[in-house]
Amino acid sequence: SDTGTVIPRTASPLFLSANALSMERLEGRGLDQLIRQQRFHGSELESWFRSAGIWLHHYQHIPWPNGLQYASDYRIPKLRQHCSRQLASLQDIFTTAESDRIEAQLAKTGLQSGKSDVPTHGDFWPGNLICGNRQLGVIDLEGAGIGHPYAEAAVFLIQSELFFAAPLLGKRFKALFEAFFNGFEHTSGPGDADTYVFLQITTAVDRLYRHHSGDPRNRLAGRHLKLLKQRARGLLP
Repeated sequence: SDTGTVIPRTASPLFLSANALSMERLEGRGLDQLIRQQRFHGSELESWFRSAGIWLHHYQHIPWPNGLQYASDYRIPKLRQHCSRQLASLQDIFTTAESDRIEAQLAKTGLQSGKSDVPTHGDFWPGNLICGNRQLGVIDLEGAGIGHPYAEAAVFLIQSELFFAAPLLGKRFKALFEAFFNGFEHTSGPGDADTYVFLQITTAVDRLYRHHSGDPRNRLAGRHLKLLKQRARGLLP
């Protein structure tokens, strides 16, 4: 597309040059593969999660031109409406009282954020992050869109945490959660926790909805469902 933008392979400075959205050939291993290998031990993951936060921060500051057609929409009003519709279809996962509490949580959090909408990747999960030669690359940009800065942080962290749903891995993931935000905004957690909780809830409900849809590719184990229900209730890692 005619964006005049080059997507960064790593967190190096961004340059406006060719009239195309371009990316170079990447070599390495998917972050999801590394997580499967090192979730019980190893120190590399914290560095990669920090790099993921840095990459996303830089990507969100690309000056997209006005009028660009977006493939995905992660803006808060859209996510709020979408989440409410999905909750109505999850009666076998949430009781009426639980759904009402989630709706109440959505109504009181995330709606006063002062952050502007930014470019989004569209599918920012560990399988699309390539780790190689001490540099992080990101693939699969056809879903690029617009949304709140925390929207894809929530997607990335929820999808990552599913790899750590086994007993005794909660502390391990908490360190990775903090490493990501250390790269994303130089803190150990989201600066606007209420807005992050809002987007965590919408992400968790969306993942539960896809599980409920019946597609075998989206089926989840019991421990994953338990974790997602906790995140949908607004509990942070």
